[in-house]
Amino acid sequence: MHQKEAAKRRKRRVIFTNVLVVLTIVLLAGILVLYTMGYRLNRSLTLEQKGLLRVNSYPTAAQVLLNGTPSGRRTAARLELGEGNYLIGVSKAGYDLWERSVTMQAGSVVWLDYVLLLPQLITTEAVVNLPEENWSRLSGDRNTWLIAALGAPDHFTVVDLARNNVTELTHRIPLDPARNETLNLTLVDLSDDGMQAIIKREAVTTGTRPQNTKTKVSYYLVELASGKATELPLLAGRAWTEAKFADSFYLLDQSDNLWLYDGALENERHVAADVTRVQRYGAQLYLTTRAKDDGLYQAWLYEPNGDRRLLLSREQNFAWDLTVYMGDTYIVAADERELLAGKITEEERQVVAETGFSALPELLVSARMVVAASEGSFVSYDLETEQVTPYQPNLDWLGGWLAEGVLYGWQDGELVIVDFDGYNRRVGTAMREASPVAETAGHYLYYLIDGATTPELRRFRL
Repeated sequence: MHQKEAAKRRKRRVIFTNVLVVLTIVLLAGILVLYTMGYRLNRSLTLEQKGLLRVNSYPTAAQVLLNGTPSGRRTAARLELGEGNYLIGVSKAGYDLWERSVTMQAGSVVWLDYVLLLPQLITTEAVVNLPEENWSRLSGDRNTWLIAALGAPDHFTVVDLARNNVTELTHRIPLDPARNETLNLTLVDLSDDGMQAIIKREAVTTGTRPQNTKTKVSYYLVELASGKATELPLLAGRAWTEAKFADSFYLLDQSDNLWLYDGALENERHVAADVTRVQRYGAQLYLTTRAKDDGLYQAWLYEPNGDRRLLLSREQNFAWDLTVYMGDTYIVAADERELLAGKITEEERQVVAETGFSALPELLVSARMVVAASEGSFVSYDLETEQVTPYQPNLDWLGGWLAEGVLYGWQDGELVIVDFDGYNRRVGTAMREASPVAETAGHYLYYLIDGATTPELRRFRL
């Protein structure tokens, strides 16, 4: 009898202990859920749901200011704030103060991960002098700049922006003009990785009469490491308007047919007809066609295996691009009236903003931001917050992204850096308008300027 009673007590203790453990786990899980949702005990010991603000900057370890007062946090910083409007500042010695207003809501998460601090004193340095008359091209990865004098130079200048290395490359394109013949070399395209270039060689033979003047055009693939040149007879045999290459090569001819070549540029394949625009993303091609029967403009995704997929149809011409945010690939498009965005897996594209331009805008797309720019103004769209911001930065021309959420352009011959929402603006240095600007791994800006005698390639560090 005594043993049975002891067994019952042990069983009750086990049940009680298990129930207590379960209740403790449930309580802790509830507290954790409330904590992750931003709930905190305030001074009156009641629960208050706050918002989370994350601030990151380049350079890092900058002081975060809250309504003009130091918060005690440095970037990358995490602040829990109650509902309301706040003036967020980011400050570091030797750099301009960065500020913007933020509205916090209960349970919201706001990212300020695009803070780019600009030095108060910009010190520039020369990289290389350019020929007075020249052509140049920046590679797709923005790390290589190829420069050459007009005419038929026997060497090219290759600037490795990532390593700040300048080399003179002696190429092997034939430069042996015949009698009464003049040669001209021009750059068709520079590969995305800056390792190869396609050069057009044009030989003009002048006769005694104008009708006797003849022009012979040939194309060469030049390896920028060795100068080796390989003639490309397929390109010379087709009249074309646009050509680009990376691992493979595509060509848009004058009849709006798109052709794809292999890496050796020996075999070609017809991709599509009635093509109005082509873009390349790695091995994939994205193209716009105009159907002759119904006049619709259509955006297509073309895979290396030949498969293609319709992404978007519009009744009028549009600009479009792709971006990847948090693992989702978005297609964004804009015409004079509307800006659209939607996941590539979805059929419907949501109109996210009214553009109100009188001309087709240019699309600038980063990992998170979309900007439709035209006529000195732009409309931005944040894929995360879905915030739409119209802005007129008073620029002569908008160049493109400098960093996430930071744009550059020109005003009165000077580089101007602006945030997408217009909160921060900085005039940099005098430069050539439409000069290529490259932000390398070391956060350098490279740009062209008219020097005392010849053009110069200069740089300064952000």
